[in-house]
Amino acid sequence: MSGLLDIDLARRIATAGTGDEDPAMSRGADLASAGARAADAVLSYTGLQIAEPLPEPEWIRSRTQPIGIRDVVAYLRDAPNVPEAAGREIQIGGPDVMRHLDVIARFSKESGRRPAIRVPLPDRIASPGVVAAGAATVTSGSPAVAAELSHGLADDTTVTDPSGGALFDIRPEPLNVAIQRALIEQEGERDG
Repeated sequence: MSGLLDIDLARRIATAGTGDEDPAMSRGADLASAGARAADAVLSYTGLQIAEPLPEPEWIRSRTQPIGIRDVVAYLRDAPNVPEAAGREIQIGGPDVMRHLDVIARFSKESGRRPAIRVPLPDRIASPGVVAAGAATVTSGSPAVAAELSHGLADDTTVTDPSGGALFDIRPEPLNVAIQRALIEQEGERDG
């Protein structure tokens, strides 16, 4: 998922001591945990064994620029060593720009599952609130995270200013590579 990188927060996380708990470390853990819950929600939807219908209202035409968790961590790790990034907004995203529903289709393809059947619906029937409630009921992950993710589908989440990300020597992986890594890690957790 693309987003903004809080460089000052990244600096505090990376330079926090190992003694008393640092509030910045706690917020960093919350950020990582929220990202993991979002990934779980997408994986749980694509993990359905039958082709579930997926509402496709007119308002879900927005685009996203998904980024793998390894790349997000790389930006956070490197932030203290990039003084030019201090105090400015850093927008990060992966190399793929696509519609939100295409991300779900890519997860299905990469995991060897049939893609969801897209059902075009008018906005008056499938409002953001209705879609959020539906997502919360079908996920095996966190219903609250699924609902929040659904509410965010109406807006583009793409990098509009790549100048901050260009300060870093990081080339985010394509979505298919990030998905394969996540699937391998998920399989390892099940086996372990």
